[in-house]
Amino acid sequence: MVVPNVLLGLWRYARYRGFDARGAGLLALLAPVFTYWGARLATAAPSRSLRISFAAFLLALALFYGLRSRAGEIRVDPDARIPPRVAVVLGMVGGFVSGVFGVGGSLLTVPVMTTLHAMGQATAQGMGLALVAPGTVVNLVVYGRAGNVDWVRGIALAVGGVATMPVGVAIAHRLPERVLRTIFGVVALISAFALFLHR
Repeated sequence: MVVPNVLLGLWRYARYRGFDARGAGLLALLAPVFTYWGARLATAAPSRSLRISFAAFLLALALFYGLRSRAGEIRVDPDARIPPRVAVVLGMVGGFVSGVFGVGGSLLTVPVMTTLHAMGQATAQGMGLALVAPGTVVNLVVYGRAGNVDWVRGIALAVGGVATMPVGVAIAHRLPERVLRTIFGVVALISAFALFLHR
C-alpha cells in the first residue's frame, strides 16, 4: 500500500514552495541502507513486541504534538532548509526507524524539522516522504521475502490511497499550521490506542 502512495505524495508535496530539494536528496540517499537493517530486525522480532513498541512510539509522538499545540505562537520559516549534517543524521536514524516500523522514519523526522528548523508542517511532511520513499521499496522486498505481505489487500489499499492522495496533499497546504499539527498528533494518538487494544 505504502510504496505508490509515498511516491505520489512526495511528487505532490515537492511542487509546493518551501520544499528543500537538496535536503530531501540527502535524506533519500542515506535512508535505504539503514531501512534494510531495521526491516531485517523487525522481521525477526516477536509480533506483539513490535506492535507495542510502535504504539508507544506513536503515543510519544501524540504527546509531543499535544504539548506543542499548547505552546505559544508557532514560528514558521517558509524558506527553511535542513543543514546537510542534520540531514545525514536524520537519514540514518529515520531510515532505521522506517525499517522497524514501516514508515515510522517520516513520523520521527517531521517534528524534528518543524521544531528545530521552523519548517512548516506540510513541508516537513513532504520531506518525511522523501526520507522514506526509497526505503519503502527496500521494506517491501525484505518484508515480502519474510512472508509478511498480503499482496491482494495491499494492492487494493494502494489503489484507494492513490485515488485520494492528491486531495489530502492539497488540503494539508491549505490548513492553518496549528490545525494541521493537531490533526497529525490526533491521528498518531488514535493509531497508538488501536495498536495497544489489538490482540
